Amino acid sequence: MGMTRDATLDEVCALIALMRDAKVVGHEWSGDHVRIVVHVTDDALEALTHAAWTANVQMEQHACELGHHVITASAVPRDTLDHGELQILGIHLVWHLLEAGVLPQGAGERRLSVWKAEIP
Repeated sequence: MGMTRDATLDEVCALIALMRDAKVVGHEWSGDHVRIVVHVTDDALEALTHAAWTANVQMEQHACELGHHVITASAVPRDTLDHGELQILGIHLVWHLLEAGVLPQGAGERRLSVWKAEIP
């Protein structure tokens, strides 16, 4: 196993924080699922929604807080991935940040390697 689920969550939250107009407000585990609350606006909303959708992760508007969204991801192992959809979300975020020029190529490749993925 490359990373613990908590380290994977920390990395996913750090990747979200690299997105312009996105900020992680909080997160909590419930069994094998994590809920990540983010405040997101403008272009970051579209990019984060796309990453969540392609990772098969649920993302919905927070019921009480304007501009807040809740991402719910499973960390149950899947295929060759130690932390399932949470890990897939991280992979899609790396791809987005590489394409946007926000994440340096070397850092992106290292993260993808740990998560058993490659640049598409």
